[in-house]
Amino acid sequence: GLWVSNRRAAYKRGKLSQERIEALEALGFIWDPRKK
Repeated sequence: GLWVSNRRAAYKRGKLSQERIEALEALGFIWDPRKK
């Protein structure tokens, strides 16, 4: 959804803190689904 898109956009701009990135990854969040 939109929330995921916003997180990915913030991630690409370097706007997410490292701890937030790690928390999202711990939940199984995928930053770039095309990277497989």
